[in-house]
Amino acid sequence: MENLPIPAAIAGFFRSLSAIIFQSNIAAGIVLTIGLFLFSRIALTLMVAGYTIAILFIQLMDGYSGSVNYYNLGTNFMLVSVALGGFYIIPSVRSYLWSLITVPVSYILVIALWKITYTWGLPVFSLPFCITVILFIYVLQLRKSGGKMVLTPVQYYSPEENLYRYLNSRDRIYSRYYYPLVLPFNGEWTVSQGYDGKHTHKGLVESP
Repeated sequence: MENLPIPAAIAGFFRSLSAIIFQSNIAAGIVLTIGLFLFSRIALTLMVAGYTIAILFIQLMDGYSGSVNYYNLGTNFMLVSVALGGFYIIPSVRSYLWSLITVPVSYILVIALWKITYTWGLPVFSLPFCITVILFIYVLQLRKSGGKMVLTPVQYYSPEENLYRYLNSRDRIYSRYYYPLVLPFNGEWTVSQGYDGKHTHKGLVESP
């Protein structure tokens, strides 16, 4: 399968995906892709998006891709996209956009940390992924109001399950604690008389 006539970009995706389990072959990547498709379409789309953004950013930087390999593409860029797009954060349009923004940030960390660790002959591994994800979640927790980006309250280890449970719980809590009240008239009105008023509505009225 290593000699399949497929485009280099697609072959690179499979190899990068297989690098997450410390492989570097197309066959393992295809198996993982099928597994992701069956388990979580959200995770698969985020993997593809993270890989695409990483490749485009590498081409944009031009010349700074020497330390970027299939392992970095998989464990740093693709996993950052999944973690922040639909795992630690409830999947939404905003989570997708932010996950794509954090991929270039992770790329810059790969290059910066590689310059440091290379001095001692050490690889970067998934350190950029850890730094990017932890810092992003920490910043979200500093918000005074909840905002549109919602951290996963209970982890069910599936972006689809996390999204379903969150929406279901939100709808149930809203219908339980908030009642939409509407007055039986339109416009502005002035209340001139009420209970125990100055001239009327004094005392209790006994029913016959």
